[in-house]
Amino acid sequence: EAGGAKPGFTGGVLTFTYSASRVSLDTITIDDLAEGDIDKPSCRSYAQRYNIGIPRYVSEAHKWEMVQSDPIEVSSYITADGEEKPLEVSLSLVNDKDQAAQLTAYRVHDSREIEGFALHLKTRFYEYRVGDCLTVDIAEIGAPFDVVVTGRTPNPASMTVILEFEGETDAKHALALAAT
Repeated sequence: EAGGAKPGFTGGVLTFTYSASRVSLDTITIDDLAEGDIDKPSCRSYAQRYNIGIPRYVSEAHKWEMVQSDPIEVSSYITADGEEKPLEVSLSLVNDKDQAAQLTAYRVHDSREIEGFALHLKTRFYEYRVGDCLTVDIAEIGAPFDVVVTGRTPNPASMTVILEFEGETDAKHALALAAT
């Protein structure tokens, strides 16, 4: 939690994705699809998108009580939504106000990312793991965009793999780390 990690299970193994800047390791094109339909990514629903984050953290100055910090507001999101949509984030393992602000800002920005989708890919993508960043460049899906692997289902018989993804926007890292 304090490092910005999100836990998950893949094949019975505990894995993590971290809120950190990433470099794309590879590009997925139409030629890399193994079989099946193309799963098109979608935006999160209106109810799942937030534009204000309210961090709560453990404060030494307040005798290790959970305290609320100043809200993290993203004005462009508030304008786009036409209303304030707050998200309260309790960070019981964080004791630094700035760190709580940054982690909360990541949660607000992550609520705007492309929702999870999956692609059935050929052998050369077999070794990619949860947390790896890839670029999807398939015209049927849209303009090239970065994604982070959030799950994988290997098929050893055919040496293909189904990778699950969420969107990754580079700009959110600078915005989240500037939140203090």
